[in-house]
Order: sequence, then C-alpha cells, then structure tokens
Amino acid sequence: MFQATFLERNVGVRAYRAVLHHPDNTLPDWFLEAVGSYTSILNGCDYSLTHHWHNARALLGGGEAGDAAL
Repeated sequence: MFQATFLERNVGVRAYRAVLHHPDNTLPDWFLEAVGSYTSILNGCDYSLTHHWHNARALLGGGEAGDAAL
C-alpha cells in the first residue's frame, strides 16, 4: 500500500514539475500557483492547498490583495 501510494505521488510530482516549472512556460508564477490551488481544492488535498495558496498569495502581494483572490 505504501509503495503504491509513494509511486503515485512521485508520478504526480514529476508531472507537476514538468508542466508548471517547464522553462518554456510563459504563464506568470502567481497564475500557476492559483491553478495548483484550484487543483488541490478539486482533489480535496488540504496539505497541497496550503502550500500552493501560500505561494500564490505571496506572489499576488500578500495581505488583502492575496486574500481577496481566494
């Protein structure tokens, strides 16, 4: 069970990095983190949402501007 879960997570991380952190990607970082946040919401993953939203909020300037976007 642990092995399968670890392998699935590793595949997900590799896919995430290949898409969102590809050097040819021209989308702004705040948008990529917002997409990661939305995906985390759809997947019901609070851990991932916490980290993606923290990054998105900071990239949006933090404070009220970042909170308003959520």
